Amino acid sequence: MNVVEVCEKNLHEALDIYKRERAEFFTALNLTMPDDEKLETEFFGYETGAISYILSDKGRAYALFTTDKDRAEISNLCFDLGSLDKAAITKTLEFAIKQFSAITLVFIWVDSLNQRLSDVLEDFGFEYTGEQNYLDKEKGILNFEFIDKIADVLKKCRKEGVEIGLRIFYDATHHLASHLSLQQVAEHLDVVAAGTVAAACRGI
Repeated sequence: MNVVEVCEKNLHEALDIYKRERAEFFTALNLTMPDDEKLETEFFGYETGAISYILSDKGRAYALFTTDKDRAEISNLCFDLGSLDKAAITKTLEFAIKQFSAITLVFIWVDSLNQRLSDVLEDFGFEYTGEQNYLDKEKGILNFEFIDKIADVLKKCRKEGVEIGLRIFYDATHHLASHLSLQQVAEHLDVVAAGTVAAACRGI
């Protein structure tokens, strides 16, 4: 099995695994599966510059993901967990993370219907950030945000001190402030008063 970029030649493989693995999600929310043209636009990043990849073998995709460097985010993450062993999953996630090169923190949103994927990400080293939003409040279906490498960055923050540490944390990716609140940063840095965090962040 090899991880390859999605192109016209293998687009049908990407569409196939997306539809197989996301069918339950769209059914649960009573939504219509996006048509092939819309998915193609998303996979090829015509509007965002994102790049999609599949884990493929003999004309069949067993994993799919899209990397968006501007948002430091992995989207469209699909795994055929019934067919993949841990080594193949690890290979795929490691490849995905490497696409972000200098970006320290990488985010993934996972819906609450996909507990197996959440378990896979946590086993790999991703952590739940505490951020969530309702996809369907009546049905209790939520989206949860996970982040990679948070522990390493926060360890460096503690070593450097609160003010410098927060600068490192916020500079790690330009959109981090939209993902973690100052209170969450304070809790991770073991800062007692949120006011201390706010003061330290002035001028960032």
